[in-house]
Amino acid sequence: VFNRIPTDEELTDLSSGIVEEWKYIARRLSMPTPTIKQVTADSRIDNRGQAFKMLFKWKERDSQSATVSVLCRALLAEDLKKTAIDVFKLQDQDLEDLIKKQ
Repeated sequence: VFNRIPTDEELTDLSSGIVEEWKYIARRLSMPTPTIKQVTADSRIDNRGQAFKMLFKWKERDSQSATVSVLCRALLAEDLKKTAIDVFKLQDQDLEDLIKKQ
């Protein structure tokens, strides 16, 4: 489950769960500051839209290495375990196993 690329539907669901934290997640995903500023400057979209746009840019940029594992690690680093569980349909034990692999 962790080594696959997240679907656009999952990114949409995730964007709802990181409305307030999306910039922190972006930094955890090593998104460059100019990209974050560009997404923020787009006043036509709300925070959820900005979160989705950032996630989409990350997926596009990192291609095959843009995995559920990478996203879950970023979410865990920002104390968003429940969001990871809900979006990716995981169990607590799945995330515990992921943490042990670090």
